[in-house]
Amino acid sequence: MPLLFSSNSKIIVVTPLNLLGIQTAARLEKAGISSISIAGKNDTEETAKAVKAGQYRLIVVNPEVLMKPRGNFECLWNHEPFTRQLLSLVFDEAHCISTWGTFRPDYKHLAHLRYLLTNCPHVRYCLLSATLSPPILRNVYEILGLNAKNTLELLRSNDRPNVFLAVHKIQGSASSFKDLDFLVSDVDGRPRLTKKKFVIFFDNIKEAEACCKYLRSLVCPEDKDRLIWFHSVMSDAFREEETIAIGTGERSGVCGTDSLGMGIDISNIELIIQWKLTCNMETLWQRFGRGARDPTLEAIAILFVEAKYFDETPPMPAASTIKHAADSASALRAPSSPSVPPVQAEQAIDDDFMSIWATPSYRKNARVQHMITASAILKILKDARAAAPAPPDSAAIYARLIS
Repeated sequence: MPLLFSSNSKIIVVTPLNLLGIQTAARLEKAGISSISIAGKNDTEETAKAVKAGQYRLIVVNPEVLMKPRGNFECLWNHEPFTRQLLSLVFDEAHCISTWGTFRPDYKHLAHLRYLLTNCPHVRYCLLSATLSPPILRNVYEILGLNAKNTLELLRSNDRPNVFLAVHKIQGSASSFKDLDFLVSDVDGRPRLTKKKFVIFFDNIKEAEACCKYLRSLVCPEDKDRLIWFHSVMSDAFREEETIAIGTGERSGVCGTDSLGMGIDISNIELIIQWKLTCNMETLWQRFGRGARDPTLEAIAILFVEAKYFDETPPMPAASTIKHAADSASALRAPSSPSVPPVQAEQAIDDDFMSIWATPSYRKNARVQHMITASAILKILKDARAAAPAPPDSAAIYARLIS
């Protein structure tokens, strides 16, 4: 928006994913704002000269290129005509500054920008994310050297009322992927992949590829190419082409990692699956958020959880959990028709969620299902935290995200 009111102003957007940067620059180009996404291949002196000359008003860049020692951006900070027109530094998916800093250290070095731009007090910082929980936000403040008292926080709900949550206990071996057989069905005597567009998220590249190969082994030849795996080892060009193919429907099933799990805007994904309880809360919500980006559509997000996180005889939920489930259902405008009491509902979760997904009655009872699964997810996450320590506010963060 600021670029619309100042014809010569410029903004730098820091993005965690090159593909996301390409999409951002393309959207602004369509809106008539000259834009460029800079990554390794086009991080050249020629590109730097074009940026320095003011050819682009929106510059999208990853932290590695931005903070590269003696890199092309270093000369820009001392180029007064450029810095005078620089309005702001925008950090897209800002939670990555905290959560990705361990394996992408340049995120931790972003604080140096404060010193490089000491003579530019007019330049503002803008942090954007759908999953900036209080602990993560505090850490981002520390990394960037921001003062909370001098920072304006604009909080909006990240509730996705058209994405319905479900939990499924993995019945077979997690490495066999047999619990995903419901994605293939018999059509006129032939094994066909579901027509619904879906994404299965993994926290391991090898698992993503193994699952894709397994599902391909189940379907007829003409459906094999409709399934792909998608992760960071692949080239930017390939991922850009495949993202377009997913959007157009040429590909309908994806086994992927965070390369597809954050910020990527494909409007009509109807089913999101998280395979195993191995990601943190921010990652889980980002991945679930890929479903039904078109608000006129609906999607189901299923968390497939290892059997070890389930009790054979579930204890009675705590009073606070029951109250939260009821509050969540109310906040989501639950229908006035009789609903299942929270305690009974939690015990009555259907293990075969494919039957729910494939049945039209699912949407009729969607709000009740939302209440059921919200309570179940909270319980599972609590058990998981006990087994593998997570940030202390995880359960509270998730309660706030789904309320």
